[in-house]
Order: sequence, then structure tokens, then C-alpha cells
Amino acid sequence: MGESRIYIVHCDGLCEPVNPGGIATYGWTVGRGGREIQTGCGLAAEGPNATNNVAEYTAVLQALAWLVPRLHPGDAVRLYTDSQLVVLQIQGVYRVRSRRLQPLYRQVQLWLTRARDRGASVTVAWVPREENQRADELSRIAWATIMARRRPELASRYTVRYDAGNQYFLVQGVQKDSHPGFRVRFSPLQCTCKHFRRSGRPCNHIQAVIRHQLDADPSLSEADVCRNLSKGMSLRP
Repeated sequence: MGESRIYIVHCDGLCEPVNPGGIATYGWTVGRGGREIQTGCGLAAEGPNATNNVAEYTAVLQALAWLVPRLHPGDAVRLYTDSQLVVLQIQGVYRVRSRRLQPLYRQVQLWLTRARDRGASVTVAWVPREENQRADELSRIAWATIMARRRPELASRYTVRYDAGNQYFLVQGVQKDSHPGFRVRFSPLQCTCKHFRRSGRPCNHIQAVIRHQLDADPSLSEADVCRNLSKGMSLRP
């Protein structure tokens, strides 16, 4: 079997600012032949049904829903997540007791069956968080996009400029001061402000960049924003 027929899938999810009960978002990537061929991210749940595990399962489900219809006999799928619970439940080692997770688990198993019916093999395995950073990054951008949609004031509070040469966004407050602003990147997700360096949670500056994107094109989905900003695309005029 050639390398080009091996699909590497990474999945991750989060629930912020509280777990459970916050905003749960997910991110996933599919790679083949050493390059990323597709990504996805978005909202998994919000409110009482939102948990980290719901987000993790949704990432797996969405990744499989995209990939399985494209599989051919002899293909191999290696799916990775940093949630040991999700891995052990999918493998059948642990029972799925949570009513929140049971419907998601059944859908995941359905897609796994469909993959095998198409003649493909699927393995699901755990990886440490450090090896799952791209999927984690996408889940955080999705969360920041949802927050930015709800905060129109960000566009008037911050100016955003893209530095194509250095490939970062410069975010500055509109009030006159001597601060040079903060540098924001999206692949990997970074901001030079203290809040982001301490928590890793998408800060006002990251959300401000996204808000400017959304104001330029309100039709953008979370997945669109993830793809655009992760590729370093500049702001639309």
C-alpha cells in the first residue's frame, strides 16, 4: 500500500469558558501523503449539553463524515485524538454511560462500519496534546469566531493591519497611546499579549482580527475563517 492511500486524521475539542456548560467547539484535520488535504471546525454544543467530550466526539464524527465517502478499497485511516476517554470508548474498552455522548458514539460507530464496508481499515489511537496541536488550534479559532460574532464592538475598539512580509496581524487599540500593538498569528495560534501567553485562550486581539474578517464578509463560517486565517490570508479591503 502506498503512502498516498494512508489518511492521517487528527481531532480535538474544547468547552470554554466553563466545562460543562460553556461553548463547545471542535477542530479536525485530514492529511495524506505528508500534506494536509482538508480541515474542519465549528460549534459542537452550547449550554447544558456542552462539554469537552461532546466537542471531542463531534470532531471525530465530522472528520469521518467528510472522509468516509471518499475512501476506496485498501485505504487505511489512522485517526488520532488526545482524549483517552473517547479512544477507549470507541475501541469498546469503556462503556458509554453519558446520555450526551451516546448519540454521538452511535453515529461514530456507523461511520466506522461504513468505512469498513468500503474496504478501508480504520484505527483509532490516543496521542499526547503536543502532537495534536493543529486540531486544537482549529477548535480554538472556532471558539474565537463564535465569540467575535457576538462582539461587534471589537471592530471599533481595535485597528487591524496585516504585515505580509512578517506574516502576522498587528492589532492596536484605537485610543491614542504609545503601545505598539500586539502581534497575532493563526498558524500556530499566537498573540504576544500577556493574557494569551498565560492562558492560551483566544484573547480580545485574536477575536478582533476575526471580527474584522466577519465584517468584511458576514457569510464566512467558522470553517472559512479557520482556513483563511490559518493560511495567513490578509484582511479584505
